[in-house]
Amino acid sequence: MSTERKSMSSAEREVRIELVRARAALERRRLLRGAERLAQAASPAELVRGIIPPGLQSLGSSRPSDWIAHAVSLGRRYPMLLSGLTSLIPMLGRRKRLLRLGAGLLLSWQIARKAGKGGN
Repeated sequence: MSTERKSMSSAEREVRIELVRARAALERRRLLRGAERLAQAASPAELVRGIIPPGLQSLGSSRPSDWIAHAVSLGRRYPMLLSGLTSLIPMLGRRKRLLRLGAGLLLSWQIARKAGKGGN
């Protein structure tokens, strides 16, 4: 490396030094942006948002299809919750067939909706 430095002209050395300085400046900027993102992600609001499932974060929507989509995503994320809710169905007695039919219709409608979005 010492022979390489000796064979470079002073202009080449200055260019090389400037390149090293530019790389260092870019690296400092990347590091600063990363630290800013980390600080933002560590804010209390973002930490709470990270704990709450996505389906519960946007319950303000008024469309029933959104509620169904949230329920389906919660069922996928928390299968024990879905299992617990389905164990309550027999307690409803005579309405059991109607509930099953409704659940089947909602499920098939949701699958058709998702298939329609994927096909576009």
